[in-house]
Amino acid sequence: MNNPPDECLAEHKSKLKSARAHSNLDNVHEVCRTIYNLPGINGRKDYSIVSVARNLEALKKGPSYNTLRATAGARFRELIRAWAAFDGADPGKPNRNSTPSSSFDKLLGKIPDHALRSLIRFEMDKGKKALAELNTIKGRTTLAINLRSIDGRSFAQSPAESALALIEPDSGLLDPEREALENALDGKHLFRFGLAENKDGEIVLINGGRVLFSAGFTTGLKKLLGGKP
Repeated sequence: MNNPPDECLAEHKSKLKSARAHSNLDNVHEVCRTIYNLPGINGRKDYSIVSVARNLEALKKGPSYNTLRATAGARFRELIRAWAAFDGADPGKPNRNSTPSSSFDKLLGKIPDHALRSLIRFEMDKGKKALAELNTIKGRTTLAINLRSIDGRSFAQSPAESALALIEPDSGLLDPEREALENALDGKHLFRFGLAENKDGEIVLINGGRVLFSAGFTTGLKKLLGGKP
């Protein structure tokens, strides 16, 4: 079922034939969708042109800030306003904390190049988000990732006896990938190709002893597959 932003997007695309114009509209639409799906700062969303342009620039996609502000960018601004209205936000006012601007904000305002200023602001926002996530983790009294014993046959429970999500050594391997790696460790399979594994974990030619894969190759694969080196 279409919502107002989708209808606004479809209306503008129906009036344009340029593939680039369609692509730029899609880019603005997806950036606004991302803003909509994020919690925002203190529950407030920032649909300002500066915010949208900053996100587009981070993705290396158009349109640019100047295009969004230009007369020809009216269709983009209308799409942004549609998203803001759908989200119950004010598209014209960037969200700001109630506290005074920091010295960093004042210093940032002295950078004349808008693109550079937006990029630095974007990276700063990412740093703030990472710091918030770190503080959340630090606030947890129990953070268990993998408490198995070294032999892999047992693991300790958390104090609350909650189930633990174990990260397996071969996590993410598909069956064909695992089979291919196991073949690289199979002595009979290697022998058919005139190869052998030595004690240092090298794969060498049986005739001549030339090293094809350096020390640690097979031991590393065994660790990846969850076995002992």
